[in-house]
Amino acid sequence: MPGMSGVELTERVIRAKLRTNIVILTVVDDARFPKRLLDAGALGYLTKGCSADELLSAVRQVASGRRYLAPTVAQQLALATLDGSDSPFDTLSTREMEVSMMLVRGMPLTSIGERLNLSPKTVSTYKQRLMEKLHVDHVVGLAHLMTVHGLLDTHNHQVGS
Repeated sequence: MPGMSGVELTERVIRAKLRTNIVILTVVDDARFPKRLLDAGALGYLTKGCSADELLSAVRQVASGRRYLAPTVAQQLALATLDGSDSPFDTLSTREMEVSMMLVRGMPLTSIGERLNLSPKTVSTYKQRLMEKLHVDHVVGLAHLMTVHGLLDTHNHQVGS
């Protein structure tokens, strides 16, 4: 999605208390990304390789308030839980995650502040905290870490410096 990640959009819809349920349809099936979206409030997660029948079934299930996960995603989530393989991004707050997604897209602090209704100084504080939590020194390192953990699709994003 140009201009906003699925995580950001999901979090915004949930914060706005819109009467809608979210189904994610994506090419990413790595368990860390679905977990982040489900934690953000999405009820369904499918990959673009699903059949039309599966998509329809998922939409109906989510519309009735139940969760739906593509079988491969559900299996990966279950195995990741059993393996105890946590992502360092699990330590970030929702706001820190939003700031990190915007930083790796090359947005300046002032633009991030405008988008999130925060002062540039507050955005800078979020940036500093998330960099410390993730043990990275610059945005390129952040982008690399996000790619390694399945949170950034390098084919659709340009990395800022």
